[in-house]
Amino acid sequence: FELKSLASGFDRVETAIQNMQKGNTEYISAMVAGYLPQDFRGTLIRQQKERTELNREKEVKALVDSGASIKEKYALLWKQQMDRRESLAQLGHATGMYKALVTYIGGVPQVLLDFIKEINAEGGPMEEQRIAYGPSIYSLTEFVSVILLFTACLVKNVSSKQEATKCCALLSEACKVFVEEDLRVLEFMGTLFRKSPFLVSTSKSSGSKYVCDAGQYIDLSIVAGDGQEVILDVHEAGTNIKWEFISTGGDVGFSVEFHEKEGHRKQLIPLSRQSKHE
Repeated sequence: FELKSLASGFDRVETAIQNMQKGNTEYISAMVAGYLPQDFRGTLIRQQKERTELNREKEVKALVDSGASIKEKYALLWKQQMDRRESLAQLGHATGMYKALVTYIGGVPQVLLDFIKEINAEGGPMEEQRIAYGPSIYSLTEFVSVILLFTACLVKNVSSKQEATKCCALLSEACKVFVEEDLRVLEFMGTLFRKSPFLVSTSKSSGSKYVCDAGQYIDLSIVAGDGQEVILDVHEAGTNIKWEFISTGGDVGFSVEFHEKEGHRKQLIPLSRQSKHE
């Protein structure tokens, strides 16, 4: 019995994992690109990301070529993923002058900053998915660990051909079940990720409405061709309303309306296009 005959199934699982990770990365990259300015700034951001990922791939290849173990390769891949998350978190939590540079000069909209700040946060959407669906993946990890242990015992301790045949049949069936279940879970997780409600495209975010209570303010970044509506609940006469906006690379259509209780609308500031207003 050749143990190598079982390798094809595990190769399929490895390929499926790589394809899912690559597909998810490309999906998110395309979604993020839709929010970024479609000019030299977006090109610079994309080129920087491509250089960073290429360097990470070279780092993994160099480690593997040096004869590193699977455990060492996993540790490096995990470190790289944590570095990505840390970079996103730092960008999403940007404040002060750095946030102004990112938002106004870099052209990164607030909705994208909110997305990258929350996606991996404690209690965020990715953690919710890990809590809900992680157990299925953990059980498969435990299952394959048992398979590896059984294989090691088989190679070292089987004394007769009849016993080896019986054990190998059991091993083959276990590997078949593992491969089928793993591929099923991977397909489900890939579909779940792409259809998750927290992945909102620019077309879905257009025309969003925000409610602002008294004493609060809202900081928005709006991409070209998009539109946002801010609703202010005014309870008493003499309430002061303040706003400030600036555009980089184009004009902004801006207007202010008062909605009376009877449903009538009174135009306070007619719609006009301006590059900045305070």
